[in-house]
Amino acid sequence: MSSSSSSTLMEEAHRTIFEAGLQVRYAVAGKAYVDKSLANGASNFARPMQELVTEACWGLLWTRPGLERKQRSLLNVAMLCALNRGSELGVHVRGAVNNGASEVEIRETLLQAAIYCGMPAGIEGFKVAERVINEMKDEKEVEAKSKSSNSVFCKLRTRLPKSLPEFRISPSCLSEAPPGHIGHQASIDESENNFPYKDFILLRPKSTHNSTTRYGCPRMCQQSSKLLTHPNGQITHVIDDNFTDPWKPSKTILIQHGFGRHANFWYHWIPILSRHYRVIRRDARGHGFSSTPKPEDNYDYSIDTILSEIADTMDQLGVTKFHFLGESTSGMVAEAFAVKYPERLHSLIICASPTFLPPAAISLFSFGLRSWPEACRKLGSRGWGESLIKVPGTLSIPDKGYVDWWISQVALSTGEGLAGYAEFLSVLDARPFLEQIRTPTLILAPAKSAATKLEEQKMVASKIQGSKLVVVHCEGHEIYVERPEDCQKAVLEFLSELETSA
Repeated sequence: MSSSSSSTLMEEAHRTIFEAGLQVRYAVAGKAYVDKSLANGASNFARPMQELVTEACWGLLWTRPGLERKQRSLLNVAMLCALNRGSELGVHVRGAVNNGASEVEIRETLLQAAIYCGMPAGIEGFKVAERVINEMKDEKEVEAKSKSSNSVFCKLRTRLPKSLPEFRISPSCLSEAPPGHIGHQASIDESENNFPYKDFILLRPKSTHNSTTRYGCPRMCQQSSKLLTHPNGQITHVIDDNFTDPWKPSKTILIQHGFGRHANFWYHWIPILSRHYRVIRRDARGHGFSSTPKPEDNYDYSIDTILSEIADTMDQLGVTKFHFLGESTSGMVAEAFAVKYPERLHSLIICASPTFLPPAAISLFSFGLRSWPEACRKLGSRGWGESLIKVPGTLSIPDKGYVDWWISQVALSTGEGLAGYAEFLSVLDARPFLEQIRTPTLILAPAKSAATKLEEQKMVASKIQGSKLVVVHCEGHEIYVERPEDCQKAVLEFLSELETSA
């Protein structure tokens, strides 16, 4: 191998680890803190340190199996308290909360550190931790108040930093801005020098407007990542892509992934779909960057809760009606959504979706442990994913690079997050919904999936009135990856037929 090839491979490896580390760092420490650290360390002298921290600490250590993120956070809280590193301790107290640690767990960790490392360090640690916890409570209270506001504009004390562009707002779209709530920030297009409202942020209270309207702001947002808070306090992460022509009406497609995956697994579909549709990719509850319910939340893990969160997600994004593409177990959720909210859907697309998980499937996902949720908790998300890919008919991709990336992405979720959703899926049965579905439906059926047999897919087609069945021939379950071109062609043809017949 030539030295140039070796150097290229090394650079690619560093870049991959850095990107994985950056995603974990964002999830644990918070995007605002990380972006500030990266900006402060952007000089030629300081940048190598930020790269080392992101790559070695977050990309190599925090992505390892064996410990959940919450456990790593609590270890850091104890060690930083002992070292009397107040600034970093504050960051990791915040990270511990983000990773699901309760106040009691943080308090007991600091008490343990105080006894073994010294009372002065413990006292200082308590001061830092209490300050951070109170700050986070205040932030949550401010966020809740802002969500209840009906004002169209909120004056900012300082101008938004250029590092936070999510919508490029120009004077031409301000008069057209619909009422609604987006719940995130927008930057101002400074090319309009005569625009007098450069210190304003656009907030749109909830509305029934959808992306087919002529309103300029949503259509100008080509890609953005958003965190949306539901009335029950849970947070949903979405990625919003729109590369359609701004002057033409367009519809929206919602994509929700299968178990253990998250929105970014569908990255390769975006260039094809987003040129014609606004595409929303949503992290399911407990997956990716969506929140994991804590015991004190008293979260109702039911199909009604899950469906209401999906509806609220689209409400907050200003989308009234949409195409719903549910992959694997999210196809079961999509089928239930089509029955409860039929007026919200243009169409239903289910991809490699079982109708329920029989005992044999749940036993398979348990990998010799007592239950599927216990396997998620004990193995952790990475360990569970590594066990799954050994099963024939699951992930049948020969590219080792993709398999390694797949495992690293599964590891972004926590074992606890997956466990809670596994408990929900273990009792979910979509079969009673099938004959009630009146939404135009496309069924993408895998020929050799370990999770759903072709006979089951044909049964689904026979139950859903007027549905279209397309069999995708490949070796595994994740047909959207193994045969993306075949799946995308079927989806676009189906949607085109709907448009023609409308």
